Amino acid sequence: MNKELEAKILGWLPWLPWLLKRLEKELRHFDVRYPAKALNRFKALAEKLPINIVIDEGRIMADLRQLFEAPSTQQELRKFLLYLPKAAKKEASANPSYSLLLKLISKADEQVPLISLGALFTAADPEKNLRPQCVPLDLLEQADKSKGEARAKAVVRAYLEVSEWLYKPYLRRLWLLSCVIRNDWKKAPENLGNLIVQLNQRLPDHPGLVEINVGWRRNAAGHGHWEYDETDDSLILWDQKRPRTKVPVDELLAQLYRIYQISGPTLAFVAQLYLIRNFMWNTGLIDAFIVRIPHLLSSDEGRRSAAEQELIRKVMKAMERLQNYIAANSQAIAAANA
Repeated sequence: MNKELEAKILGWLPWLPWLLKRLEKELRHFDVRYPAKALNRFKALAEKLPINIVIDEGRIMADLRQLFEAPSTQQELRKFLLYLPKAAKKEASANPSYSLLLKLISKADEQVPLISLGALFTAADPEKNLRPQCVPLDLLEQADKSKGEARAKAVVRAYLEVSEWLYKPYLRRLWLLSCVIRNDWKKAPENLGNLIVQLNQRLPDHPGLVEINVGWRRNAAGHGHWEYDETDDSLILWDQKRPRTKVPVDELLAQLYRIYQISGPTLAFVAQLYLIRNFMWNTGLIDAFIVRIPHLLSSDEGRRSAAEQELIRKVMKAMERLQNYIAANSQAIAAANA
């Protein structure tokens, strides 16, 4: 950030250094066991901001217009917004399976451009993702630190929570993408086991996105159908349709980490990558927004309104084929999402 911009921002928001220090402190003491508490503390920070201070709104708007009219500022903003998808891709690529997700999304978008927005939009929201990703972490940590039966019990409990909080919603997103790819809008099965079986049948060209034995193993964990065998550090699992099966604790824990990673952090970063790169950059919406920022900040209401209408037309044009598809298939889509 250049010195001129930094000075202007501090002039408009003199409390910003205080806020950044408090945020840093909250992040440093963030406890994954209490995600709701953390969110409430972040929101409480916003309520403490001195928003009642006297500000010269006209001066600020004039300064902002002048700032964003400068090509150098627009270029700085472009550089920052180009960095965001690169950062999301770097984080997503920590899991080799991220490329499988991107291929599935690309195949859906080949049928209808931007159709994957419907499956990924909320997955990109950090606030909505925080609690589901945090809930199982204390059990995963306990499993890593424990041994023997204590570790096995932590793995079983974590398996149930990851399956319900993360993996099942992840599979439902895949189901929506499969409906587009196959042009076959059917309601997703409620039962996790049936959902997994049918998804494997619907996505034969995308192996690796769904683990076939998660359904019955989750049932075993949820209904107490498990026993620990200390002779070889394994779990005996079963459900109504599956006989007693011995599974090493190491194997179950490794699978648990795989399904947590793909349905938690990896899905979130892939969704953010898609939203920023495919929806905002590839459609030209970011450039259209940047060049119109001075108009949107104008004191002339007509100029502001014209800029807003131009952006709306841009968005509508980018989503034209998607809107046409939804209109043509509205009944089938509504039935699948009922």
